[in-house]
Order: sequence, then C-alpha cells, then structure tokens
Amino acid sequence: MLKPSIFRLLSFFLLISLAYNVPLGAQPNVAGSGKGVELTTGKYIDLGNSLSALSVPFSVCFWFKETSPGNHHRFFVSNANTSDYYGTWVQYINGSIAISLGDGSGRASFARRTGITNFSFVTGRWYHFSFVVGAHNNIDIYVDGVPLVVSYTGSGTVANLMTSSPSYPAYIGRGSGGAAYQYANGVLDEFSLWSKALSQTEVRDLMCKKLSGNEAGLLRYFRFDEAAGTTVLNGAPSGSDGTLIGGAQRVRSGAALGDHSIWAYTTAASPISLSTVSATGDLIDLNTAPLTNAGIHVYTVDTFPDPTAGLSIPSGQENYFGIFTTGTPTTYNFTYRPDPALAAATSNNLELRERFSNEIPVWTGGIGPANPTINENNRLGRAEFALSTIGCINGFSLGNDTVKCPEDSIFLGSMTPVIGAQYTWSTGSPNTGIYATIPGSYWLERTDPDGCVYSDTVLVQDHTVPVFDPLPAHINQCDSVLLDVPAFYNVWWDDGSTANNRWIMSSGNYWVATQDPITGCIVYDSISVNLINLLITPGFLGSDTTICGNASFSFSAPTIPSASYTWSNGSSSQTIIVSQSATVWCLISVNGCSLSDTIVVEIDPLTDQLLTEEELTLCDTVDITTLSFSVNNPPAYASFLWNNGSMASSTNFSNYGVHWVVAYKPNGCMVSDTIRLLRSSPAFIEYPQDAQFCEENGPVYFPKPEGAQEVLWPNGSDTSYTVVNSEIVRVLLSDGCFDTTYVFNVELFDCVCEVYMPDAFTPNGDGLNETFGQVSACTFSSFEMYIYNRWGGLIFHTNNPNDPFTGTDHMAGTYFYHVLYQTLNNRPFVKKGYFSLIR
Repeated sequence: MLKPSIFRLLSFFLLISLAYNVPLGAQPNVAGSGKGVELTTGKYIDLGNSLSALSVPFSVCFWFKETSPGNHHRFFVSNANTSDYYGTWVQYINGSIAISLGDGSGRASFARRTGITNFSFVTGRWYHFSFVVGAHNNIDIYVDGVPLVVSYTGSGTVANLMTSSPSYPAYIGRGSGGAAYQYANGVLDEFSLWSKALSQTEVRDLMCKKLSGNEAGLLRYFRFDEAAGTTVLNGAPSGSDGTLIGGAQRVRSGAALGDHSIWAYTTAASPISLSTVSATGDLIDLNTAPLTNAGIHVYTVDTFPDPTAGLSIPSGQENYFGIFTTGTPTTYNFTYRPDPALAAATSNNLELRERFSNEIPVWTGGIGPANPTINENNRLGRAEFALSTIGCINGFSLGNDTVKCPEDSIFLGSMTPVIGAQYTWSTGSPNTGIYATIPGSYWLERTDPDGCVYSDTVLVQDHTVPVFDPLPAHINQCDSVLLDVPAFYNVWWDDGSTANNRWIMSSGNYWVATQDPITGCIVYDSISVNLINLLITPGFLGSDTTICGNASFSFSAPTIPSASYTWSNGSSSQTIIVSQSATVWCLISVNGCSLSDTIVVEIDPLTDQLLTEEELTLCDTVDITTLSFSVNNPPAYASFLWNNGSMASSTNFSNYGVHWVVAYKPNGCMVSDTIRLLRSSPAFIEYPQDAQFCEENGPVYFPKPEGAQEVLWPNGSDTSYTVVNSEIVRVLLSDGCFDTTYVFNVELFDCVCEVYMPDAFTPNGDGLNETFGQVSACTFSSFEMYIYNRWGGLIFHTNNPNDPFTGTDHMAGTYFYHVLYQTLNNRPFVKKGYFSLIR
C-alpha cells in the first residue's frame, strides 16, 4: 500500500498557519525593550503622507542611543518639504536638541519657531527624549524625564502646522533633505506621537513602560518588535504603519522598558524611596542617597527574559525587573523579596542575576541567596535583575505519554529553549525539538550553561485503526476503469475529488483516503492501474477548432494496423471531411480495446453584415464629423479596427469616400464591411404647374412630383393630391437634403362660358389694348373684379363685367387681379393672377 506524505505536510502547514494567524496591525509583545531600529545615513523610517496635517498642541517621545559621535541627528520630521519651513522637525545639532515649527509661508525666521536647549551625548548611552509643544511660545523638552531650560529662535507665531502646506512624507531618522547630515546615527526605540501637550507626570509615566495603544490622544506608536520584514506596525488606534527604508535593520534595544513602572524625582537634595510588587508577587523596595534634579525608575516585565543564558529560572517565575537612574549619578539600595510561596517551594535556594540592559545576551553574577530577602547596597547606575535558582532544580517535561495516527508525526520538545544549553535526544538530534514518526520511547537530555543536567522521557504509540482496503492492489484494463468505494465512507482522492467513484483514464498509481471516526486518523488505500492504450496519445484529433468561411476540414485518425474506425457521422474510413459545425468523435478499436477522442468543430460562414448601410448620401448641410457609425451587435465581437485607426465598436469619419471596418470574433474569425459616404447636391424636382379645369371634365389629380423624396400636401397626404375647386395649392417638397414650399394655382372654369384675363395692356392712346378686363361671351349673374398694386393696396373695384380698368394715373408695372363671378348656372368661379401695365 502506498503511504503518501502529503497529508502530514498539509496538517503541519495548517497548524503553522493557525499558530501565526495574528491580526493585521497587531504589534508583537516581546520581553522588555525587545528591538529598536538602527538608523544611519540613508536608513530611516517612512511614515507616508499621513502626518502633514499635524497641528499644535502635540508631543513627540522616544528612546535613542548615539552609536558614533556626530554633530547632527535628525530624529523626526512631519512634512519633509525642502523649499520652505513646513510642519515640525526634531533634531540634535552642534550641542543642542531642538524642536521647530513651520507654517509653510517661507524660509525666513518669520515662518518658523524653534525651542532649543543645550545637550551633549555620551556615545553608547540610552536617553529618553520628550518634546512637548503647547503653543509656539510654550515648548518643553525633557531628557530622561528631567525638564531642560528652553530658549526660542525664529519669530513665527505658528498655530497650525498646515497653514499653507501641501502634503509631504513624514520620516523617523531623517530630515527633509538627502545629505548625510540629514539622518540620525544611532538606535531608536519606543516612538510615540500625541495630539496633546503631555504633562510632566505623563512624560515620566510613559518613559519606562510600554503603552497599551488606547491612550487618549495617541496618534502613532511604534515598538519596532516585528520579527522580520520592512513594515513597522502602528499600535495607535488609527493611522498607517511605517516602512523601513534603505536597509534599516532591527537590533536588540537597550531602552529601559517594562510592562509597569514606578518613579520618583526630586529637585532638592533629598533621598527617594520606592516600593512595588511584581505580577508574580515579588516585592521590591528601593531608596537612594540624596539627589538633586534627578530621578529613578523601577520597571517590571511580566514575561520570561529573552535570552535566558546564565539563568536557571524556577518554575512559576516569569518576570524580571530593572532600575534606571536619571540626572546626577547617585547610589541606591534595594531589597528584593521573592514570592513567599515560590521561596518556600525552592527552600530559599534563590538568587538574583543581572545584566546592564536588554542589549546584553547573558545574565551574570549572583546576588543572594534569598533568606528570605535579597539586599543590595550602594549600587550605582542602571541594571536589570532576574531571579535564578542556585542549584540544579530547573527541570523540564516532555509531557504525558501520547498516541498518534500511524501516518502522522508528532512534535516533541515544545518547551521554552534555554539559551546556551546543549540538547541530546535518543535519536541523536541536537535540536530543541524533534518529530516522532514511529512508535517508541523518546528521551531528551539538556545540559544548561551552569552545568546542570536534566532529562525526561515520553512514550509515543500509534492508534489502532480499522482496515481500509476498498481497492484491489493492481488492475489491468482497456481504455478506462471505474474505481468505486462503498458509499458509507467519506473519502477524498489524490486529485482532490470527494465522490465515491472515479473514472481512471490513464495508467498510474492512485490513492484514496478516509478519516476514522473514532481516532480521527487518516487511512489510505492505493491501486496500481495499467490501461491497455493503443499507443495513441489521448487527444489524437487535436484541439477544438474553428474554420473561418465556407470551407471544409479534413480529420484523420492515427494509422494502427488491424484497427477499425467509427466516426460520429457513421463513417468507418480513416479520414473524414467536415463541412458544417458539429461535435466530431472517433472511436478506434483494436483487439477488444478502444480509444476515443472528441472535438468540437465550428464552421463560421462569415455572413455577418457589420454595417447597416452600404452607401450613404449626406446633405451639404450635414457635418460629417458629427455622425457616428456603429457595428451591428457589438457584443458578438472581441475587437474592432476601422480604417481611421479606431478600435472601438463605433467611430466618426472626417472625410467622404469608402471606409471599412474589420471585426474579430471570439472564435478567431475575422469579418469586414465597407460603407461609401457621398456628398449630396440639390436634386431636380418637377414642380406642379398652374392648371384649369371645368367641372364637367372632373377634378385635377396631382401625383407626387418627380425627383421629390418627401411631399406634404395641404390635406396631409404624402403621396398625391386632388383639387375639386379653384384653389391656390401650397405644397412642401424635399429632395432629402433641402425643403421647398411651392405654390401654384388651380382654377375651375365654366366649360360653356370661359372667361379670359389678359396678362398685359397698354393705355397709350394708340387704340390697341387700352384697358384691362374680362374677355368672354358669357352672361354673368354676378361679377366682381379687384385690382391691387404691388404693395397690396386696392386701386380699382367694379361689379360691372363690362367696366374695365383704364390705368389712368397709374404707373407702369405689375398689378394683381382677383375676379369672382357666377354665370347663369349659378356656380361660383374665382380667377386670380397678375398683369403688366405698359406705357
């Protein structure tokens, strides 16, 4: 039976991922001061543009150690602009520490205000700095909790550091420029930025203890204790993380930091007394010699020291403490009393071991023993102290005997490592932990740096699991085989499927697994499958294909002696021709075994009509550039290309002529179409002419004028028009580009008695055409004639058909007439027109 190891690996990585599933943005809480960031030229921390709106009041606090002497250290800048004074910048320069404010109004003294105080570094010493800005003229600077005398430079009255400022990055360990003197040169730790002016008490409270992260007014908080990577996590309630730049590295920090602290300061020459109880019940009492303008902090850490080299930590003791003095050096005495219950359990076999700070990897010395307290007198300077056993009583346990699943391994030795200790396992491994893969007895021996030797043994056994053997060990079969597992098992196969059966299409080794419901162990069964294929690669017909255009495609099956072929179209030949879209399959059979393949063939005849119009005539009045031409059904295509370079589904053209578009289908085929754009000129329209008709001959019919694309007659008709009475006809005609309103006259006349009106007369006394009037042989039952000049003024009227217009006193020109009359049949007639008076 095969025993795949993939499940052991998956289980291991699952446990690892669960163990390290830390919420994003959460800061690790390591012992004491943990790590700081080493800052030198080109190495700094970028906080992004998130602090460009910083405004007064605010405070900046951090620990810093100068690693090599220098005249410049740029600690922090909130808005790194190089042209004017913006935001705030905190720095050490030429024997002074200072904090400056700028409002962005220039680069002269009126645009800034600086609080400055004298200060000199002792290289290699850790200092705690606090810069507190209440207003432009109210700045406090503290070193190790001691306020220094501040003087001011610059005349600016800066209230809001964003008065006219754009947004620039904020940096830790770098100023606004890029020169070497624009960087810090040392190690920085425990950086906090506040939106308020901290009081002196608040400064001293936060100096030697870590923040919780939810303090009022906390804007940014960086511990720098991440295990790796370039991201430094912000522990404040809001605000972004920071980024290590230029290869800045985390190193062990020597800042005086704990989980709790107490402190006292004095300005007069007087002693100080402090007393505190640790989280495990240890008592610390401290008193000093008389101090002047100085103070002392006692801080406690609630976790194991890191590292523990040189310690033999008694069981149940998980804390240590430190003492940090400020100002003028002085001696102090302290009394340390271990937790009484712990002391009783170890028969008072306890002592204190010490180191200068977290930067020191080994604990040394021995103060004690505790009887029941430990007293230390005339100490000078800072130190950290941890409780240790004097004898060899700091053993360990590998835990209880355990049972594991047969296919799994189990980790042994997950105890807290002892720095500097030597480990020897029964397997010969020198590591602090091992994985046990087979049943047996395992022991570990540990030799500590103090010479103490400890050991423990654990028994590892395998669970007894039921037999899981649903598959034969080996099978030979043609083409494919169906592997089946009883339905009462919940299974998964090596390909990830969870069905109780599985088709196997190729030779190989396969396995299936299930979980024993009692022990929770994973059990496996495997099979070796040998399929008699036909020495043909699966997929012998190739991939699905598309044929563009009205074409055909030939498919051939591999040549195999004695083989028979069966195609999806019923053919038994080795080759077929496909001329229409279809799902094509071929079955090859030899000696009882067969192999098949299927592909999809799509034949695209490319009959798409991309453009609706083949030719389009545009009027002169149309701006061609405003017209959009689109492809029909754009979603059916993957991409487009027009002759003007456009790749959209629609486009505009700037010129007339023949234009084309190419469209590519998702199946890879290409279709194209063209459109011819023409410029139109006015068309010839055969306009209707004036007409006369008599009632006996019937009405006059006017068809749609030749050459007119659109027509609108007085009755709303767009085809023809019939006149049954005398009428002035107004018709709207369009050739597709231009609209014309045309007027013509239709007169109804008496077929028996026709009235004629001349078109000119000459009243010049020659006896010819001397008057204007009707000419007919009709007998009228009524008659009226009106004459109008060209301005529409009535100049003549008569009811007498034999009373003509003489033109007396009228100038030569064009005149208009309107005649209304009835003949003996009492049918009314109208004649209208114009005539010329010629002199």
